[in-house]
Amino acid sequence: MHNKFQRWAAFLILLFFMNFLFGQEKEEPKEEEPKEKQAVSIIKFIPGAQQIKSGKYLKGGILLSAFTAAVIGVIIENKRGNDLYEKYMESTDVKEIVSLRKQTEKKFKNRNYYIAGIFGIWLLHLLDLKFFKNKKGGIKSEVTKKNISIGLYYTF
Repeated sequence: MHNKFQRWAAFLILLFFMNFLFGQEKEEPKEEEPKEKQAVSIIKFIPGAQQIKSGKYLKGGILLSAFTAAVIGVIIENKRGNDLYEKYMESTDVKEIVSLRKQTEKKFKNRNYYIAGIFGIWLLHLLDLKFFKNKKGGIKSEVTKKNISIGLYYTF
């Protein structure tokens, strides 16, 4: 049984390498995209960058700051959690083990909240790009003596 497996593995490896030796066709060089298109796609990926580029400095600054803070939060909480986990693995005292385990779980839970925040910020960014770029939608607010109302609108 083991010998049969080795034969099949050798056959698959040989077939894999034969594909590289004989099965390749020459590809014609592709035309490169203009650098402007590449830059636009990168700008649209980073929350707040497109808003800043289009002149919406406050909205872009808020999104970019929140995104940056969330990414930094993930990095910091992950580092702290990993450090506590290493201490947890090296510890021999039962009380210290329990304490370190709780601290580790708290740090990783905080990291997960930051990750969820990143996705939330990115979702807001995408919604803003999709619906609010052509002034069909926006935020409408009204302030009276008795109440403050804020709402989203979209014109079809």
